[in-house]
Amino acid sequence: MEKVTYYYKRENTAQLNKLISTPLFEEIMLHLIRNQQQELILRQLKAAIPTTENLELYLEQMISQGIIQRVNRRYYLSIPIFSQQNRLEIPASTQLFLDDLMKKSSNQDQFFGEVLWSVFFDDNTDYFFGVQTEDSSTTFVKKIEEGNEKLKFVSLHLEDTFPLSLADYFSLLSKRTALPDTFKPIEQLIGDVDIDYFITQALKVIRSSIRSKSKQMKRNIFQETFVITNDLQERADATFSLTSPILENGSLATADELDELKKILPPLWENIKDDNERIFYKKQLYSYLFHYYFPEIDFLHYLKH
Repeated sequence: MEKVTYYYKRENTAQLNKLISTPLFEEIMLHLIRNQQQELILRQLKAAIPTTENLELYLEQMISQGIIQRVNRRYYLSIPIFSQQNRLEIPASTQLFLDDLMKKSSNQDQFFGEVLWSVFFDDNTDYFFGVQTEDSSTTFVKKIEEGNEKLKFVSLHLEDTFPLSLADYFSLLSKRTALPDTFKPIEQLIGDVDIDYFITQALKVIRSSIRSKSKQMKRNIFQETFVITNDLQERADATFSLTSPILENGSLATADELDELKKILPPLWENIKDDNERIFYKKQLYSYLFHYYFPEIDFLHYLKH
């Protein structure tokens, strides 16, 4: 069954989220995608998309968001719809350079999630496009980061998956999204706890885990939460060790390495002038590298302190 997933970065993301989350959006878009070669008028859309909602008002909202356009009473798509492509290949010299950096890194997941992510995606480019697939699979890796200036939880994983991580848990809470069953063990312990309060307690757990066992704190729900998410592991002597790496303030790459990365990676996509197509390519390439370097891992997670 064909599926279209939409990707966007706009100032009014909250309005877009609300617009796209309605079933009517999917019906309108699929009809326009399937009939891109036709000049569709309102009467035809009403006949093809029966609904009790105000279709005209909804179309106006989609026009105002730049998703579709109306020209001479005809409706057209304003955003590109890309097809899922085969695995990308990158120049051998680029691959070898990345291989060398990953091998030298003391923590590969942090290097991948921080350094490479920044080279790929730290810009303010607006985009909006769809990716059409033949099944329910998705292509890209997303990064979830939740917390405050004292501590942040980071998770990188495939879209439409919900790994048992604190970053994903608090991300879903902040969006008031229904929690998948995966998170029930955490929900039963801490519920909808305020993230700032949780971080205050989490820092105590972290500090306790690196002290001598004579100073270990009593077990509590915050410590248990870290155990459930595999951020903390119990030793044979009933003490605990932190298993998730912590990124302290500092660089994961030298200035020379960063300069070299910025020389060899952007040329792979800088000649793609269309913003949507360029972001689509970068998302594909980053996901390819994720599978290449972590073939046996579904997600990465770490802490930033």
